[in-house]
Amino acid sequence: ATVSVLYWHHMNDRWKRHHESEHSRRSPWQSSYFILGSTSFLVVGLLMWRVTRKRQRVRHQQHQLTPQAKSLSSTPTLNRRGQPKAADVEHTPPPKRLQTIFDIDDTIKSSGNVNIFGYPLGGVDAQYNRGTIYPGVCQFALELSTHDLPPSEIVAPVAVLTARVKELGPALTLGKNHAIVRAFAEVGELNGHPDWGIGWDKGCVLYGTLREWVEADNRGLRKFSNFRDILSQNTHPDIGGAERNNYVLVGDTGDRDLHCGELLLEHFPEYVLAIFMHCVGPDPRSVKSPPDSIINDRPILYFRTYPGAAKKAYLHGLLSASAMLRVCDAAVKDLQLMGVCLSSKKEELSH
Repeated sequence: ATVSVLYWHHMNDRWKRHHESEHSRRSPWQSSYFILGSTSFLVVGLLMWRVTRKRQRVRHQQHQLTPQAKSLSSTPTLNRRGQPKAADVEHTPPPKRLQTIFDIDDTIKSSGNVNIFGYPLGGVDAQYNRGTIYPGVCQFALELSTHDLPPSEIVAPVAVLTARVKELGPALTLGKNHAIVRAFAEVGELNGHPDWGIGWDKGCVLYGTLREWVEADNRGLRKFSNFRDILSQNTHPDIGGAERNNYVLVGDTGDRDLHCGELLLEHFPEYVLAIFMHCVGPDPRSVKSPPDSIINDRPILYFRTYPGAAKKAYLHGLLSASAMLRVCDAAVKDLQLMGVCLSSKKEELSH
C-alpha cells in the first residue's frame, strides 16, 4: 500500500509537469499506464498486508497453546546449548510403567486339586494345599511393576482377570480383608511401597460370568474381553491422550489362560510385553514345562516356580539381576514360614 501511494504521487507530479509544458500534451496511453500501474501496486500491497496479518495470527495462536498441547503437537524448543527447554521437558509424556495382570487360582494360590464329582473347584494344581499362596509370587509381581520405573511415577496396582463368578458370593471376590489382598499389601509395605497391591478398589479386578463357569472353553475369551476394559482405562491422568501402561499377563496352564495370552499377543503386541504360564497338574511329579514360544516378537514363558519365572524375566530384560535375587530370597522365606524342607524344593526352585 505504501509503495502504491508513493508511485501515485510520483506519476501525478510527472503528469503535472508534463501538462504544464506548452509543447506537450498527455496522451490516452499515458493515462492508462498510470491507472494500471497504480492499481497493480495497490493490489500487491494489499496481498502482502493480508499475508503478514495471517502470520501474526498464527504466531499468536501458537503462543496461546497450553503446555500439554505444545508437548503433543510441536517439537521441543531448544535453548542456546541445543537442549530442550525446561518447559518442554516437563510436559513430555513419561516412560510407560508396567502393570501386571494375574489369574487367581493356580496362579496366585493353589487350588489343591479339590473337585466335586470329578469337577475341579478352581484348578488342578496339587503341589500345595488348597489356598496356599505360591512362594515368591507377591515379590515377583512387585519387581515387575517397579522395573525401570521413574522415582516420580506411582507403581501400577496389580490387575486380576479371573473366571470366578462374582454373583456366587463374597467368598469368590477380592476385598480389603481377603488373604491374597493382604499378602500383596504386606509385600508392598515391606519394600517401601505402602500403597501398592491388588487394585480391588480401583476397578482392576474383573470377573467371569455363569456362562464361563458352565462352558469352560469360553473362559479365555472372557478374560480377553475383560482385558479390553482394562486397556480402555490406559490413559495418563496428567497428559491427555498419553498412554500410561504396558502389561504382562501371568496365568496357568490348567485353565484357558494360554488361550487368552495368545489372543493378547495377536491383537495387542504393542501393549503386552510377555506372557508367563505357571505349569500345573494333578500330579506335580509329572508336570513338565513346554518349550517357550514367540508370537509377534513377544514371548510366552513357562515356569514351575516364581524363582524360575524371575530367571526368565531377567533373561528377557523384564527384571534386573538384583530383582531376580530378591524374588528368590522371598520364595525361600515363604517356604520357611510354611515349614517346607528346602532341600526337597531345591531343584524345583530353578524352574
